[in-house]
Amino acid sequence: MEQFESNEILIQKLAEISPELPKSIKEFNDAFIFKNEGRDDCAAPKSFLELLEYFKELTTRKDGDNTNQIQSLEKGLTIVSNAYESISALKKEIEAKSVTVEKEKKNISDVLSNLEIENKKNWEKKPMQKKQ
Repeated sequence: MEQFESNEILIQKLAEISPELPKSIKEFNDAFIFKNEGRDDCAAPKSFLELLEYFKELTTRKDGDNTNQIQSLEKGLTIVSNAYESISALKKEIEAKSVTVEKEKKNISDVLSNLEIENKKNWEKKPMQKKQ
């Protein structure tokens, strides 16, 4: 019995169903008294201990399921956290590269403008050279 005293959840669940157990046995006896030839059934201590053992096994199994679900969720949170960190690093990298790209765009634009001007000058000089 000492093994059950340390499990608060088990004790709470048993406290909830214990008052109903004699009532259900009484209802069963009333409904099927003719089959038992007038003899009443009762909840024997062995049945009660089996019931305690069943609830201990059930809560242990459910606790294991909950532990597995918690571990799965923690793993998912770790993955999401790592993804967030990766995305943040990529954003910073993109911002740094976009500054470089903008500078290069400006330089290329300036070079193209200079080329257009030089091209116009060359075209203007060519007709003059042909006329001479």
